[in-house]
Amino acid sequence: MRGTSPHFEFWHTQVQIIDAINLNVYPTMNAPHNFSVVTYNILAQVYAKSVSFPYTQRKFLRQKYRFDLLRDQLSRLQADIICVQECDEYPTILKGLSSLGYQGLHQQRSGKKKDGCATFWKVDRFLLLAHHEHTLNDIAQQTDDPLYKRDNVALFVKLLPKFLDSKEEELCVINTHLYWDPRYPEVKFRQIQSVLKQAEMYRGERSKIILCGDLNSLPESAVYRYITGEKLEENDPELQYGVHDWENKGGIEKMERATPAIDFGPLHHNLKLSSAYATYRDGREPVFTNYSQNFKGTLDYIFYEMDKLKLNGQLTLPPESELNVETAIPNEKFPSDHLPLRADFSYKVTNIYTRNIPCPYRSSDEMDYNMMNQQNYRGQMMPQQVQQMQQSNNGGNAMNNMMGRNNVSPPQRQMMMPQNMPQSQPSQPTVLDYCQAIITDYHYMLNQINNLKMENGQLMKQKMELQELYNQSQISLNKVQREFDMQTQMSSNLTSYLSVMLERLPTEAREEAVTQLDRIKTPVPEEMRNMGHHNMHPPNMNNGQMNQGINQSTQRIERPRPVHASYTPLEDEPEGLKNKKMKRGPPTKSAPAVHPPNYRNPGQITAPMGSIAPLSTYNAENSNGGFQPRFSTSSVESPGSSPMAPNGSSLKLSNVESKLDDPDSPEKDDEGQDDEKALGLPKTAQLLSTLPHGDVVCTLSIHTPTSRVYTGGRGTVKVWDLHSSAPTSKIVAEIKCLGDSYIRSAKVSRSGQHLILGGESNTVAVWDLNGSPVLKNTLNINSQSCYALSYAQDESSFFSCHSDGIINHWGFNQGNKPLRIFKGHTDGVSCAEVSPDGSKLLTGSLDGTLRIWDIGTGKELGSYNSASQIFALGICPGESWIAVGLESSYVEVMNLLNSNCKYQLHLHESCVLSIKYANSGKWFVSTGKDKLLNCWKSPCGGSLFQCREPNSILCCDISEDDNYLVTGSGEKLASVYKIIY
Repeated sequence: MRGTSPHFEFWHTQVQIIDAINLNVYPTMNAPHNFSVVTYNILAQVYAKSVSFPYTQRKFLRQKYRFDLLRDQLSRLQADIICVQECDEYPTILKGLSSLGYQGLHQQRSGKKKDGCATFWKVDRFLLLAHHEHTLNDIAQQTDDPLYKRDNVALFVKLLPKFLDSKEEELCVINTHLYWDPRYPEVKFRQIQSVLKQAEMYRGERSKIILCGDLNSLPESAVYRYITGEKLEENDPELQYGVHDWENKGGIEKMERATPAIDFGPLHHNLKLSSAYATYRDGREPVFTNYSQNFKGTLDYIFYEMDKLKLNGQLTLPPESELNVETAIPNEKFPSDHLPLRADFSYKVTNIYTRNIPCPYRSSDEMDYNMMNQQNYRGQMMPQQVQQMQQSNNGGNAMNNMMGRNNVSPPQRQMMMPQNMPQSQPSQPTVLDYCQAIITDYHYMLNQINNLKMENGQLMKQKMELQELYNQSQISLNKVQREFDMQTQMSSNLTSYLSVMLERLPTEAREEAVTQLDRIKTPVPEEMRNMGHHNMHPPNMNNGQMNQGINQSTQRIERPRPVHASYTPLEDEPEGLKNKKMKRGPPTKSAPAVHPPNYRNPGQITAPMGSIAPLSTYNAENSNGGFQPRFSTSSVESPGSSPMAPNGSSLKLSNVESKLDDPDSPEKDDEGQDDEKALGLPKTAQLLSTLPHGDVVCTLSIHTPTSRVYTGGRGTVKVWDLHSSAPTSKIVAEIKCLGDSYIRSAKVSRSGQHLILGGESNTVAVWDLNGSPVLKNTLNINSQSCYALSYAQDESSFFSCHSDGIINHWGFNQGNKPLRIFKGHTDGVSCAEVSPDGSKLLTGSLDGTLRIWDIGTGKELGSYNSASQIFALGICPGESWIAVGLESSYVEVMNLLNSNCKYQLHLHESCVLSIKYANSGKWFVSTGKDKLLNCWKSPCGGSLFQCREPNSILCCDISEDDNYLVTGSGEKLASVYKIIY
């Protein structure tokens, strides 16, 4: 037989509250503005296992038994607000409580956890205004420390009491469950800091805060002391990251971890919170709220704002003798290893203009009188009466004595007006009335602002989701575009091949071939179905769009002039066609397409790719030095059939078609891959190896002729083999420079003769790389740091960009004085590039300007103002396009010749730190603090691919052949990628 719920006694004081303004006297517990709050860790069903509670009978751990007992307990508690933790069966619990008049909200824990926090309220007592789900995993992102990722949450619920006349007395109920492990008190402290900080931002001016939950912290812990406003010291043992003693099964264990410095911020908050149970127990919490075999102590609490709410009572917890009947709980009578807490509160009446609590003992005449003459009576109260009220220990008796009510029973009591009471007069608005109205409006507007902030947060979240969807769509669209370009190029190639074949056909065969080509431009539906399996249209592209694309790229095929019956031998082919293999890909420059003379309808071949199939079936016959083709109007008959040249050599047309039908066919040779690469757009990047520099890699440079990668960190440049086959490459050489300062820029000349280095030092180092690296010169820049370096076009000089906004032009053979100084920037110059023609220098600065200089004269030719700091700059080789990386996470692409032509790219989530164009000029990459590497199509910025690394990507470089990409990151290593086309 299932046990019944234990009897919970509700203890409260018998003190009566006096409303001195309305002269109301009433018992506390029966007041209409009272409300009660319960907090309860109900033990998630997923944790109610015999392994954790071996002393509990299995039948008492089953869900149905526990939930029936739980519903019985909550119904007996009769609370207006219920906060539960470890709620993993929310629909079941809500269904049970809804029949008792409750509504609720639930927030599941982050990650893969199934339980969470749920808050319920009586619908006839409270109205839901708003709620907020606070995830404590945000602490891990803010501190960049995975230690704080514990999947805990806090649920904020704003309720409006229906039992009050005022519509501004909001109640903000916070329900949370902190991390459990006693070895990590600093995690719990950071979590409760986040909860109370959010409470200060989320609450309204008139909101009353109640904090409930399982804090997994003892009353002497830093978490408890922080909540109750006790002063904490920075050297508090529980605030130290790493080493803590903790009690486990009677013994002391020590947990040691890394000990970085922790900045907890302010060790105080602005909320005046007090524990409901400690208030009535002279500052002492209950002996236990959690009672299991391995632990007995107080972990659950109800905190309230003692300056805004009055505590009237609390739930008396059962004695230990009822809990240890079966060793511990849960057991037959208790469904959880925790005990429920209940506290009873009432509002402190502070606003005489908006609150009028009726007295059950007053007559209607008395109520009317007080409502009309409330202000006048207060203003005319005699001094001796006020003094008597202040000195009396029982204000209610004092007021009754003044009103002559001591010997009058409540039903027969009549209003006894004091002497000299002025007659009722129409009350005029006073300054206080106007001030109160302004305050009321202010609080209303403040509440509206908070609601708008919440809506704005939700809209921002939706915006990020839409942005992510847009980015994915952009990537898919770029893939489709690449496929379409490839198919268009293939169509152009096949058209060229057809023109060559038609030129060599006899007159009769040529006439028939042209007729067939005209007919297949508009195939009938039956033929379309037959050749459907040969259709190579890119996805989401209809036939009309495909034909239009082919029209724009194919050559015109016109009817050839009449020729003699004798066939022109292969020796008379145009230059470039001899010994040419007919393979997939664009024709080489030495083999231009043949253009026959005009035909009656000089239209372009617009048939889909599969419709050229009739040309693949031939009957090879040697006749008059030529051959007679036999055309078929059906689809391909045999993949092995092929046209034969007069000398018997095969043109392998069917092999071409089979490769076209299967772009991923393993039969593709290197020439086919080179033809794909000729499109110039990469498909993805494959990670080949890592270069473990050992320090943060702030800069790097690739020298393609020697296959060397130079990585710069703190005071050291390390040289690596670019083509190393090992997953982790080994150092080829190491150069010590700039003392112990970080190297911000390292550039190797294309000739491989010089290496220039600059960083957080007042010097720039020039190294000679002919043979072993030798320090050639050290140049004083008269500035604290050098942010960027760039070679002149002829590599006879270079430019250094400094933290004070100055740019120096140095010559390798011109001594230690700069050739020219460029002045104009007002803040540090972070990046610099030389134009492809070598006549201009482009610099980007932290002052938000991009400036263009004439290298010959040193004059400023123009500037561009950005709304954000400029961190990176790239120039498209052979083009007039430049790309700028901004601190605002945007990449802006501009045309130097047309200021109105501009693109703004946004796939980065944080500031853009480096940009590098491919030497082909058809694509470029950008890296950022958000750990992302984005590859863009030039110039429009279509996303080609994206890679994510474990840490911020500070720099990047691309090899001269556009086959390799190297990035340097805060992970203290560089990554080598192979570009896949």
